[in-house]
Amino acid sequence: MADLAPLYDVSTGLGYSDADRLAMGFGGEKEIRRATGRHLLEFAARVGVDGDAVLVSVQAFAQLMPWASATAIAEAELSDLRDQQWLIKTADLLDAHCAHVLTMLERTD
Repeated sequence: MADLAPLYDVSTGLGYSDADRLAMGFGGEKEIRRATGRHLLEFAARVGVDGDAVLVSVQAFAQLMPWASATAIAEAELSDLRDQQWLIKTADLLDAHCAHVLTMLERTD
């Protein structure tokens, strides 16, 4: 179970400005912006799952998340301007992060 702990860091860190490092890395990489497809393949091997399936899944999520975020924000009924601004800022961070992930996934060597 401890091998899966890096997934928690990734799923909860984006909204925090100081979340550049993972507590537990993927394939030896703890700096989230430096994690590549190779690191994910190493992680997959360690937990005993198909590496290609992991790369395809991460790619699909990185492509889908900006749309899902924009859809959720459009449907949110928020009266507080600060909440709206926070959502927009977070969506922009998510868009940039997903674009970066898609670029880094290509690096598998």
